Amino acid sequence: MDRIWMAISASRRGMTRLLATDGPRGAVLKACLRERPCHPRALETLIEGLSLWEGRRIDAVVSVDEWGSSSLEAHGLHWLECRETPLYSLEVVLPECRRDRSNRLDGLGDFRDLHALLRREVAR
Repeated sequence: MDRIWMAISASRRGMTRLLATDGPRGAVLKACLRERPCHPRALETLIEGLSLWEGRRIDAVVSVDEWGSSSLEAHGLHWLECRETPLYSLEVVLPECRRDRSNRLDGLGDFRDLHALLRREVAR
C-alpha cells in the first residue's frame, strides 16, 4: 500500500500549513493551524493520528521560514528532530528560497511550495 506524503511549513506570518497527499495523486488533508503548537508532542501526535486513521505509513518533512535553532524555537519546534518510527518518518529541511503565490487552493492559500517540497524530499 502506498505511503502518505506530508509537508509542514511553519511561518512567522502566524500560521503553520500542512499538506498530506496520497503520493502524487491528490490531497488527503490540508490545514492551516496556529503558528506554534500548544504541546511539544502535538506535531508527532497529529502525524501518528493520520497514519492510524489512513492505515498507512507517513513520510513527513518540516520546513520553517528561516533556518537555525533560534527559528525552530520561535515556532515552538526547538525539540524537533529527524526520526523514524513504525508509523512515520520525519525530516527537517532547509526552507524554500522562492514561493510562488499565484495558485490558491480552496481558500486556504498557496500550497505549491509544499507540493514541491514533497516531490523533492519525500518522493526521492
